[in-house]
Amino acid sequence: MAKWNFPGVYIDEVKNNLIPTVRSLENTAVLLGYTEKSQNIQNIPTEIHSLLEFENFFGKAQAEKNLVIHDYSASGMDGLKVSFCGKKSNHNLYYSVKLFFENGGNSCKIVSVGLFKEIGEPLSANDFKIGLDALENENGNLLIAVPESQNLSETDFYLLQRKLLEFCENHRGFAILDLPKATVHDYQNILSDYRLKLDSNSLKYGASFFPNLETAFSYCYDDSEVEINKNGFFHPLSSFTDSLVSRYKSAIDDFSVNLPASSAVMGAIIKNDVDRGIWKNPASVALNQVIRPEIPLTDNEQQLFIFDPSEKPINCIRNFTGRGNLIWGGRTLAGNDNEWRYLSVRRLANKIEKEIQNSLSQFCMEENKSSTWSKIKLMTSDYLYGLWKSGAFMGVKPEFGYFVSCGLNETMTATDIAAGRLILQIGIAPLKPAEFIILNCSLSTPKA
Repeated sequence: MAKWNFPGVYIDEVKNNLIPTVRSLENTAVLLGYTEKSQNIQNIPTEIHSLLEFENFFGKAQAEKNLVIHDYSASGMDGLKVSFCGKKSNHNLYYSVKLFFENGGNSCKIVSVGLFKEIGEPLSANDFKIGLDALENENGNLLIAVPESQNLSETDFYLLQRKLLEFCENHRGFAILDLPKATVHDYQNILSDYRLKLDSNSLKYGASFFPNLETAFSYCYDDSEVEINKNGFFHPLSSFTDSLVSRYKSAIDDFSVNLPASSAVMGAIIKNDVDRGIWKNPASVALNQVIRPEIPLTDNEQQLFIFDPSEKPINCIRNFTGRGNLIWGGRTLAGNDNEWRYLSVRRLANKIEKEIQNSLSQFCMEENKSSTWSKIKLMTSDYLYGLWKSGAFMGVKPEFGYFVSCGLNETMTATDIAAGRLILQIGIAPLKPAEFIILNCSLSTPKA
């Protein structure tokens, strides 16, 4: 310390012994799809905080052109029935983003993979793959969905789902997936085919949800393309009186938009992360703006989705009287794996691995010695203690919930140190399952 012998300005350099900290990353929802416009931001992840922001950047839904209203009033049947007579739009990103926000999503990133195709024109898995590659430099805890994947060809559908799972393993993200379109008559065959054809080594990085949802939203449509089937003849909407036109439009407004479940589930998960923590399973959360699941399931029928020798459980959305439409399941596609059965456990591990790995980069040029190991252990222990205190781990004491190891003859040999390898080992006991799950993080340091 400087000796202050006379009046003046003194400089005293003090070594900073503060413990480094682990920086928390945002839990980021990402939706990919085609949009009405892209304003030179195609394949650029763009953060939005409301549906209005989506409209400003990307436009609205594609207008439907093949809506038909069947008017049975003249035949003594009191009622109108709306249906599609021809192809419907393959684009549902606008409605999906709306459903995401309605279910508690506070913000998300949108990747526009291109402008709308003409109605009836096929979508391309390659467009989505390019959009997915645009996420390479995203550093958050990613939660990814592609609601329009249902409208791909069968080959492209499974190609994209495998790509999503592989991307999530490589980047410690998590995919919220949808099954192919199904009806009450063929869903068991669709389920069997899905389990057979979704061949991936990255199943623990995704979860699938079924069935589609009938929402409280109405389709966007072009008035001039709407036809009225009355007395066996088709008439344009404009040929009727104002009062009838108003009645017909009201019928279209009551014709529910059918959507895959992924965006609603994603919104509920993001809200659950904020309200309860990423370590809490979102199962039994009620969904908003959902009238009913497209296919109702009983307890016995749901067993087909959960218990299967293929080890690919599917989570269901079910309606319960007095409780609403609930997410009834929270398993990964590797759901019979004891360690990675629950999506909340996989996402918590992703968060820990990614945040600690990012924080280790500050030690890249440090000497691989005991003082460095001590700093890393202190930093990691402090980080995990915060998670334990928040309720992420089991145990009434910290040592029952996690452990941290780093050092010679603990996680490294003399050969490792000479080769510049610094290895940190973490064990965590998340709420389910209770046993420790081991995570290894490694770092390259200057060779000894």
